Amino acid sequence: MVCIAVQMQKIATGHRLKGRLMKRGTVKRILFLFVFICLACSSEERPVVPGDPPVHILFVGNSYTYYNSLPQMVGAMARHAFPGRRIETKFVGSGGATLKQLWKTGKALTEIKTGNWEYVVLQEQSMLGTAVVENGKRYFGSPQTFFSYAQKFAWVIKSHGAEPVFFMTWSRQEHPDQQKYLTYAYMHIAKELRSKVAPAGMVWDRIRRDSTINLYQKDGSHPTVYGSYLAAATLFATIFDTRPTGLPGRLEGHQILRGGRLSPEKSLLCNLNAKETGVIQNAVAGIFEKMQNNNGYLEVQKAVSDKRRCCPISSPYSLRHRDKPLFYWSLPSSFWPPKASGNLEC
Repeated sequence: MVCIAVQMQKIATGHRLKGRLMKRGTVKRILFLFVFICLACSSEERPVVPGDPPVHILFVGNSYTYYNSLPQMVGAMARHAFPGRRIETKFVGSGGATLKQLWKTGKALTEIKTGNWEYVVLQEQSMLGTAVVENGKRYFGSPQTFFSYAQKFAWVIKSHGAEPVFFMTWSRQEHPDQQKYLTYAYMHIAKELRSKVAPAGMVWDRIRRDSTINLYQKDGSHPTVYGSYLAAATLFATIFDTRPTGLPGRLEGHQILRGGRLSPEKSLLCNLNAKETGVIQNAVAGIFEKMQNNNGYLEVQKAVSDKRRCCPISSPYSLRHRDKPLFYWSLPSSFWPPKASGNLEC
């Protein structure tokens, strides 16, 4: 603010022509501009004070969301950033669930309609709900089912006064090149629906390329506590429109138990050291700033897998028993990749 005052003084000095002082009207205009700038700056960084309305966040997804109690991490970050403000989070979902499954079971819809939510975070299954397995390798299927149910959920969320937030996930450890499919799908649908998107997958991609922090569990899919912290910091930045730099690496909260229930007592959720915390927060801040400068989105090249075969998931059972025959859509032969073979996986 002192710098602004100095600049205004320079402007005033520059308007003295040939030793004559500025006219009184010019001085008034400059003073008005100074006050306007001060108010704008103060409102942009205005801290939340006690008495501000509480924030309720519903998380809809599967194990990528409830691992390491990610919703509780987001709440702990927000309470640290905004002391005195009440932050409440809740998770609805189940392991391996797709948005299509969560829509049909109805529990998520009931929560959206009856809860007093400001934000609803939507996380699709890690392969966008559909996948193809050929020769032991997984490929993304069509994203159309994801788009369809994302649109359905977004309509209900907005009609009940909340804002959808799409939680962009990460590709499997063995296929970092497949991140482009997730990035395109989430960025595309969020922009189409004019909704927020938390680019955790993009931050994840940067961290795994530029650091030695281990984000993956041994299965090469689910997040370690570092991965969940990364996702939580990205969601925090997106929801609260605030850079995550300066947040603590040690967070406490309730453990998310089976069925979305919370443990009775709080416990330690994570305890990252300052170096690890700084690497993750700076990576989040870098992508967050790029998106801020582009109205909340990034232009990404269209990326859709050429593996057109896909099947709707009836239950997570199908994922664990790949030898069982799965029902799949009947498509014209022109849609099928040449010499395709292998099992289908959703």
